[in-house]
Amino acid sequence: MSDDRKPKHMMGKTCGYELFPDGSIKPAAAHYDSMDRAVVQEAACQSLLAAVTRECQTIMIGVQEAKHRFWVHLREDYDLSDKVDWYYNSETHVVSKKPKAKP
Repeated sequence: MSDDRKPKHMMGKTCGYELFPDGSIKPAAAHYDSMDRAVVQEAACQSLLAAVTRECQTIMIGVQEAKHRFWVHLREDYDLSDKVDWYYNSETHVVSKKPKAKP
C-alpha cells in the first residue's frame, strides 16, 4: 500500500483512530467493541423474532383449524342456521346469535 493510501493515526479526546484518505475512519477498539456487541445483539433479536413469528404462524394454523372444526361440529350437532352469525364467548362458554347484517 502506498503512503498516500495508508491511514493516518489521529488522536481524539480519549482514544486514537485511523483516518483514511477518503475521510472514513476506523475508531479505536474501545468504541467499535460496543458497536459490535450492539450489532450482534440486534441480529440475535431479529433472528429470535423471526423464529417466534414462524412458530406463531404454525400455531395459528392449528388454532384456526380447531375453531373451524368447533363451528362445523356445532352446526352439525345443533343444526345451527347458516343465516345467522354465531359468536362464542370464552368466559361464559355461551354461543349466541346475531342476525347477519342486511346488504
